[in-house]
Amino acid sequence: MDKIIQGMVTFDGKDYCLEEFAENIKALTVPENVDLSRITVDNSADPAHSTILKHNLDGEVYWLEREKDASSRKIICDSYNLLLDMLPEDTDFLFTVEADVFPPKGALIMLYKFMKENPKAAVVAALTGYPKKDGDDGLTHGFHKMMVYRFLKDEEQEYEEIEATDNEAMENQKLRILQDKFGMQYLVKGEDKIVAKCKNPKTMEKLYKKHLKRVKIITNTVRIPKHPPVLPMDVDYENPARVEGLHLGCTLIRKKILDFFKFRYEEDKDWHSDTFWFQDLMKAGLEVYSYPIVVGHQHLPWGKDVKW
Repeated sequence: MDKIIQGMVTFDGKDYCLEEFAENIKALTVPENVDLSRITVDNSADPAHSTILKHNLDGEVYWLEREKDASSRKIICDSYNLLLDMLPEDTDFLFTVEADVFPPKGALIMLYKFMKENPKAAVVAALTGYPKKDGDDGLTHGFHKMMVYRFLKDEEQEYEEIEATDNEAMENQKLRILQDKFGMQYLVKGEDKIVAKCKNPKTMEKLYKKHLKRVKIITNTVRIPKHPPVLPMDVDYENPARVEGLHLGCTLIRKKILDFFKFRYEEDKDWHSDTFWFQDLMKAGLEVYSYPIVVGHQHLPWGKDVKW
C-alpha cells in the first residue's frame, strides 16, 4: 500500500475560501490501496489561526514562526521546507493542493495512475491557470493563461542597448523600457546606477541590488534583456506532456526526490521557491509532466485585500 500525504501551505489571507476548500478536499476520491493523510503548514503571523485550520481540516497542522521582516518569498519557501521536514519516512508521494485550488473528485486517482504507469516521472501536475480578474465579488473567475512554462537558455537571450544621455526624452524612454521589461517603475539616474521608486528604504535597497545585476550599465549604454527568464509553453489539453515547470496547485511528487531537492530562492531574482525548485529538477534531468485536468482556482490577488 502506498502512502500519500496531501500537503498544503496556507495563511489567514486564504480564509475567504477555507470552508469551500475543506469541503472540496475531503470529497476527493482516494485511489485503491492508498493510505491518504493530510499535513497543513500555517504561516499566518498569529499562531492562533492554526486553531481555525484544525477546526476545518483533518490531519496535522504546523505553524511556521516567521522571521522578523521576512519577505513573502522567504515565508513561502520556509513553509514548504517545513512541510517536507514533517513528511513521515514511509511517505511515497506528496500531493500538494494549494489553499485556493479546487481539484475535481477524480484528480488524485488520475495523477496517481499516471505515476504508477510512468516510474521515471518525478512530478505530474494538473493544469492551473492565471485567473481572470473579472469578479464583482473581488475574486477571480476563469483563466486567461495556464501556469506551464520553460526556462530560457542563455544562448536564447537577446539584448537591446540604449544610449544613456542627459536628454530628458531619452531618460523617459529608458524608464518606459524598464517598466515594460520588469513590470515595475524604475528611474534611471546618471550613467552608473539604477534605483527603484519605493517608499520603503529596505525594499529599495533590495530592488536596487537585484535589478542592477539584470540591467547592466556598460559605459554610456543601458543593456536590457529582451526576453524574460521564464517563458510560457504551449498547453496540451488532451494528453500528458513533458514540461519544465508549472503550478504546485494540484501536484503529485515522488517523495524520494524531495530528499535531494529542497525549496530555495535567490534575492536577486523575482522567482518564488517553486520556480527555483522546478529549475533544479530540470537541470538534473528529472521528468516533469502536465496532466490534462483543469482545476478551479479561486484566486484573490495579493496586495489588495490579502496582507502578509
